[in-house]
Amino acid sequence: MSSAADGCIKFTRHAGDVLFNFNRLRSRNILTDVTIVVGGQ
Repeated sequence: MSSAADGCIKFTRHAGDVLFNFNRLRSRNILTDVTIVVGGQ
């Protein structure tokens, strides 16, 4: 992880953890996929 002095803090593991946990919720039918169509597009 970068230091705050670099002006940017990278959380390299965070995104993967979020996706992993979303997938766990999906597999337990707690979270479902949704597609939102705006303006017919």
